Amino acid sequence: MFTGLKIKKLFGKFDYDIKINRGGVTIITGPNGYGKTTIFKILDALETYNLAIFFAVPFESIHIMDNSNLIMAIHRESAKEIIFSLKNGTEKLSVPNENKSWYFDTFFIQESISMPKIFFIKDQRLYRHIMDFDKATKLQGPEDGPNWFMKGIIAQKNAKDEFIPSVEYCSKQLSSYLKNAIASSTIISQQIDSSFPERLFDETNTIDEIEYNERYRNIMIVQKQLSKYGLSSVEEEKHASYRKENSKALLVYIKNAEEKMRVYGTILEKLNIFSEIIEKRMFVNKHFKISPEFGIRFITDDGDVLSLKDLSSGEQHEIILFYNLIFEGDENTLVLIDEPEMSLHIVWQKEFIDDLLTIVDLRKITIIVATHSPFIINAHGDLVVDLYENSKE
Repeated sequence: MFTGLKIKKLFGKFDYDIKINRGGVTIITGPNGYGKTTIFKILDALETYNLAIFFAVPFESIHIMDNSNLIMAIHRESAKEIIFSLKNGTEKLSVPNENKSWYFDTFFIQESISMPKIFFIKDQRLYRHIMDFDKATKLQGPEDGPNWFMKGIIAQKNAKDEFIPSVEYCSKQLSSYLKNAIASSTIISQQIDSSFPERLFDETNTIDEIEYNERYRNIMIVQKQLSKYGLSSVEEEKHASYRKENSKALLVYIKNAEEKMRVYGTILEKLNIFSEIIEKRMFVNKHFKISPEFGIRFITDDGDVLSLKDLSSGEQHEIILFYNLIFEGDENTLVLIDEPEMSLHIVWQKEFIDDLLTIVDLRKITIIVATHSPFIINAHGDLVVDLYENSKE
């Protein structure tokens, strides 16, 4: 687990020892010029292999920590040489030659450290390229030869220069995500239904009335939630009366229903949290809805469907950010969020860290937030690393 980093002489003057909070959310603050965004760029460079930053930013050394153990040390030998020290040895990176290219064994890094995947949310981009440029250089690797880095740059320049609103992209992704979940559920349901007679004949246990009523009630709660998001069209059935002589069949029925819904377990948790966060934002004169048919939709108080790109920039930022946090990325990802207060109302800023803590608990991710806003920090001063104070320790 990534637990922190130490930087010596950032910009030639700042020494930092930044420890990640065990709760999953760390807030970095400090005056302008102390390197909040630069620290994010350094961490992101290890994920994207945008190694030019190690020549562009003055520093003496950088140490990456994992459970208090050193997993990577980066030293600036000179203005033209950077030394990476890892568990299996060292690797030297030299400044690009006249052709503006270099060879660096990125697999040396991949195979040697336990760095988490890093997801850098710079500004909750309101527009994104149809080709995701953030991943373009990752498509090129050392196996493509010494000029693999430049090939990535060329691929970006040759890509179609077209954009779509990020909020619409999130909506389409969510629609596809839900449709895939329905398809998986349909296959599982067919398998369960086809084996019902065999399950019934093989069942040796029974269920009592209290347990039956409790489990049936829980099934109906989940069923109602699935219907809210268009994941089920099954109407609530009349509650079958409990009869002891039917207890074995009722147990099989309950087990079947629970197994069919199990496929939606994590998905439903994500949808509930996403919906709760967005709905409590109290978007003015509009209502929020999720469906596999359209993904995300807002409907005005007059009943008209509102185009997502017509939402305010603050509203779009909220949807994009929380969609990415809840539905994108893997567990154990390190998420970097730079100045989330941009375009956010003060009321939304005050709720921000609480929402992140809920998401961290669900997704098992680690989040670092860089901010100037006291409203983002709110009642979470215990999560703050102040670079001004940290540099003086």
